[in-house]
Amino acid sequence: MKEWKYRFRRGLASLLTVGMIASGVNVTACLPAYAAKAATAAPKYTDAELKAAVKEVTDGLKKEISELVHGDSAADGTEKAEFNIGIDCENEELRKAVEGKKSEIVAAVLRDCSADLFWYDQASKVLENGSYGLKVQFSDTRADFIFRFAVKDSYKWPYSLSVPDSVWVWQIRETKKALEDPKLQSGEIRKALYDGLKNAIVKLVNGEAPAQQTSAFTVLFHDIDTEAKAKVLKEEAEKMIPEIMESLSKDCPSELFWYDQSFKEFDKGSYKYDFNSDNVTTQYKSAHFVFTLAVKESYRGLNTPDNPESIWADGISDSKTGIDSILDQYNQTKGMSDYEILCGFRDELCKYSAEGKLTEAFQYFCDRTFGAPEKGTRCCTVEGTVNGTPGTWNIVRIDGKNYLVDMGKHVSGKNGEFFLVGAQRQQDGSYVIGNGTRYIPGKADLGTKPVPTSPVKYRPEQTGFHFVSQPAGKAGDTLVVKVEGNIGETVNFVSSNPTAATIERKAELGNNAALIHLNDTGATEAVSVVIQAIAEETDAYVRTTIKYTMVIQPKDTGNTNQPPVNNPGGGNGGGGSNTGGSAGGSTGGGGSIGSLSVSSSAGPELLPQVDFCIESGTDKIVKAVGAPDFTITAWGQVNDSKVTYASSDPAVATVDAATGTVHIVGAGTATISATASATTLHREEKCEYTVEVQ
Repeated sequence: MKEWKYRFRRGLASLLTVGMIASGVNVTACLPAYAAKAATAAPKYTDAELKAAVKEVTDGLKKEISELVHGDSAADGTEKAEFNIGIDCENEELRKAVEGKKSEIVAAVLRDCSADLFWYDQASKVLENGSYGLKVQFSDTRADFIFRFAVKDSYKWPYSLSVPDSVWVWQIRETKKALEDPKLQSGEIRKALYDGLKNAIVKLVNGEAPAQQTSAFTVLFHDIDTEAKAKVLKEEAEKMIPEIMESLSKDCPSELFWYDQSFKEFDKGSYKYDFNSDNVTTQYKSAHFVFTLAVKESYRGLNTPDNPESIWADGISDSKTGIDSILDQYNQTKGMSDYEILCGFRDELCKYSAEGKLTEAFQYFCDRTFGAPEKGTRCCTVEGTVNGTPGTWNIVRIDGKNYLVDMGKHVSGKNGEFFLVGAQRQQDGSYVIGNGTRYIPGKADLGTKPVPTSPVKYRPEQTGFHFVSQPAGKAGDTLVVKVEGNIGETVNFVSSNPTAATIERKAELGNNAALIHLNDTGATEAVSVVIQAIAEETDAYVRTTIKYTMVIQPKDTGNTNQPPVNNPGGGNGGGGSNTGGSAGGSTGGGGSIGSLSVSSSAGPELLPQVDFCIESGTDKIVKAVGAPDFTITAWGQVNDSKVTYASSDPAVATVDAATGTVHIVGAGTATISATASATTLHREEKCEYTVEVQ
């Protein structure tokens, strides 16, 4: 019954509506409430209609922008960046919905037309929606969407600079042509700047450039025949200049030994540049950049030592010529170690007349010899005070640690007390070397942060330490192993498998030889054993280890390449002389013979990692709650050892187990420990420091 009544009423309402419309009556006002509600709830547009309208406006805006930039329309007289996009639309609700999509429309245009919107000031906040505005005009059959865009100052009409959407159409079109010029593509500009600047610097250090009094280098660009091209060149170049300068510093350290990278008073820190396009309007049709680099004080003009732009060109080229002559004598092609190369150069440099430039000469040599800073041995220059007097010195990284080199004082010093020395860091930030000389770093060419320095003097391995014989045999044999070249008094021999190969010392053999007993373990296949000889440390050398792998054949196999030596009293044995008298007696099981220790078949005692320590001057660190993270590094672990860090009280301070970076948590005291893991030859070592948080 209810359903019938509802249908009847709805049908009656429909008939009444038709009649009223024909009579010009306001239908909604005369209908019952439910009928009026049904009439107003009817959809005004579909999703498909909205999507199509948004696309039509978006495509129209893209087309208008393209015509403005490329000159495809008669828009030369345009005074504003204003674009009127009209679409057929009788539905006011649809028009409002499209207007609500304005940010989506502008985002799509920015995405698809970025190359044509170089003039658009997207950072502006002066229009209704920040950098753009939208006004909609609606008529019975049409909707006009009028977009306005903020314009960058350099593209505004010269007489309307205060109007944010004024536009200089001619300038925009000329700039677009310049952007499409092959010579002004980013890659071509970058190459021209890098090559031009590098070539000018190389000519300077080689003495090929005209005598110059300032460190100004010009990079010229030809065929810049319009102001628009000059503008594009300047804007594109300024984006990449920092990257180019960084690349030059890394790629050409040996040509930039005179460049003071720690200088911070130019526009860009240690360098500045000026752009000149005056020649665009002349017959030369060119533009150029002038780069000025800060010069280290010892290479500045003799009469202008306080001017960082002045340069002593002859002094620079003379220094390079002198150092290059030494490089011809000492280089890595001779198979020398880094330490031997540095010592050889040091001795030659002391003969070379380079007053006041020894630090720079040493830096230049390291850059030329050892290459990029990231690879192995490297060097940096530090400026500061030495015992209260202004001075410079070098920090050299070799074998994973940093050492101090003061060539100026080394010349008058003794026994290398200023060459590759350790420096104890003090609480006041200074570094003191063994003879009491105090160095306070001010700035380094790696930045203002001081470079951590090893607390002990550099000592190399004994490069002359070697095996005279490397015997091998079969189970049951007794062999003699011998070394030479040890500077110190003690040599230890170690077997990696004492069960298969037992080391025995005999006084008759001397300190540089030992017996190797190849025991019958019942193995049916060959066994490999590593035999190591360890020369203990001296005042001049660190502990040095050499090794070889010996193959032990089973007892029942045939001959070996190196026959066993059962009588160590004479003859040649497998490529090395086996010296000494009769072996005498049987194999010792422990204890000592004379002053020499005898290894037990139980295996060798592990050696200490004597160089492992925390950076000096950091036994106790005092911090406040909330202090930033900091890192104190342990040094000196042997090659196969891994360092891990731990905190005794994580409620006070936590520490990254791998890096040693400490994070302050709360008040109290915590001990930060660094542990160097044990290896096959070395025992575990631990060092620590205290953090007090107030």
